[in-house]
Amino acid sequence: HEGRVYINDISTIFENKANEVDTRMFSTLLRNNVPIEEIIDQLKKCPTTIVNFQRSVIKALSKYVKDGVPAGTCTCGTTLVYQNGCANCPACGAAACG
Repeated sequence: HEGRVYINDISTIFENKANEVDTRMFSTLLRNNVPIEEIIDQLKKCPTTIVNFQRSVIKALSKYVKDGVPAGTCTCGTTLVYQNGCANCPACGAAACG
């Protein structure tokens, strides 16, 4: 289907089998039209490191958020917006990708 991304059994990529629960949850959320940016916002609330599963999912999902969608607040106080999968600050130029 146009505009859809399919990943066959992503849980086999990760050694931690607990991630299978997460992948099934993400699949259910996306199939039920939960906006990607809402999923990303919730994942960002979890304590993460650059190499963990949630961080990888945030980075992958961010690529599919439409440009111009609000992405939180920059440290300078301006609203961040998604641009090419990254949260960018139009005022100071700060950027955070995934």
